[in-house]
Amino acid sequence: MNVIDTDILVVGSGAAGLMAAAAASVHGVNVIVINKGHSVNCTTWADRTYEIAGGGGCGFAAPIITPDGPEKYFEDLNRMAGSKNIPELTSLFAEKTIDVLHYLVNCGVRFKKTPDGKFLAVPEIWHSFPRILYSEHGTGKEIIRVLKKQALSSGVRMLEGMHAFKLLVANGEVRGCLAFVKSIGEIICFRCKAIIIATGGAGRLFQYTTNPPGITGDGILLAKEAGAELINMELYSDIPMSLKPVYGLGLVPYLIFAGVDTGVEELLNSPKILWKYNPSKLSIKEFQIKFPKTFKQLQSIGFNLVKDTIELYWMSHFMLGGIRINTKAETSIKGLYAAGEVAGGITGEGRLPGTGIAEGLVFGKIAGQNASVYAKKIKYPKLDKATFKSSFNKTKKLSKKELQDLRQIKSVLAYRMYQALREKKSLQVKTIAEEFESKEKEINKIFGSEYVDFIPSHSQAEIVFEIKSALAFGKIFLKEGASSHQGYDSCNKKY
Repeated sequence: MNVIDTDILVVGSGAAGLMAAAAASVHGVNVIVINKGHSVNCTTWADRTYEIAGGGGCGFAAPIITPDGPEKYFEDLNRMAGSKNIPELTSLFAEKTIDVLHYLVNCGVRFKKTPDGKFLAVPEIWHSFPRILYSEHGTGKEIIRVLKKQALSSGVRMLEGMHAFKLLVANGEVRGCLAFVKSIGEIICFRCKAIIIATGGAGRLFQYTTNPPGITGDGILLAKEAGAELINMELYSDIPMSLKPVYGLGLVPYLIFAGVDTGVEELLNSPKILWKYNPSKLSIKEFQIKFPKTFKQLQSIGFNLVKDTIELYWMSHFMLGGIRINTKAETSIKGLYAAGEVAGGITGEGRLPGTGIAEGLVFGKIAGQNASVYAKKIKYPKLDKATFKSSFNKTKKLSKKELQDLRQIKSVLAYRMYQALREKKSLQVKTIAEEFESKEKEINKIFGSEYVDFIPSHSQAEIVFEIKSALAFGKIFLKEGASSHQGYDSCNKKY
């Protein structure tokens, strides 16, 4: 087996992962970033599906308009969290967001500004002040462009098409990571002093989601099998987005409210929403100016603003729980860090719009800085070959029938996960959890081994790894949801 040494391994190349890599590499440590090879991540994907008034895709929330500030920002964040957050993390996030904003600007991110040169911040639901910044170049795309350039210029190596599937841990300390190389169907071992998990959420495990392909909860599987502590795993936010007749078109809150004759709380508790343009709330001219991409897309498909109706469904959007971290982005395993959507404890029951990317950047930077300090203090760990050889010797090539059965099971799991997300009664969630246990037995029978031990052949990797993550994440999500009497009620009210 090929073994590659690196001081720090970053798993994931979205905003959190790239920020972590850039922040670590400037301290003189070797950093490698790996990803599964998908062309997009949530940071850039949001530019396509979420149009903020004035353009710019996804937003970056920062408390920069006087009399706003970190204290008032914390109050808003803490209110949304509903006592399910770790206040120290939330406070740190509120405090460091402006520092990260200036870091991005200094690195070359082009945020839109007013004629007098100040940041242009727009209002958003649940924020006490205008805080949403955006770039006319696509906020997510712009941030990724700059951070990737920053990381590469600092000597960071980026390897694509590598699916991390097992952390090597001994005596409560990180030793390395096993990854499946998709192009050649082989396993590679990274021996490292520290690992930063920045794999994002798990939206693609649900039947309907705003997330791009590849967001399948891999970080939770890695953490769970390594024994890392998790938090708030019953909480997952969803958001009303369109399925019919305009699949994939995202409608932001202001636009939704402009076309739905109902109050906020009633809207957020509706299982299905019919959106119809209401000129008394938003004139056609205002619609075209504030939401040009949405307006153009509706026109391109022949949608009649006056007569036609868009049917909105709730889609899984953002993982509110995750791997438990402290203010240094450390997990319960020494040398293991987490940042971004995969890390839990910052948001609690709900999060403010525009905080997703900001959260990943703040804790990505913290993780990178602290991982580099840790890595410089220790020597490369010794690898016990017997420990990791036994973890990938249960492999077989699945038949066409077995693959077909797996795809059918995957579809069922996604549907049941979506039901659980929208379900308000813990007893019914418990029933879904029992079905997951039954499907796990079916999958183990197909694999001929426990699902966590099964390593696929080259051509079958994607479906197998997604099934493994779906089971690992789903079992925790459902178990926590079935035992919670407030989790699902709460997370469905706030996105």
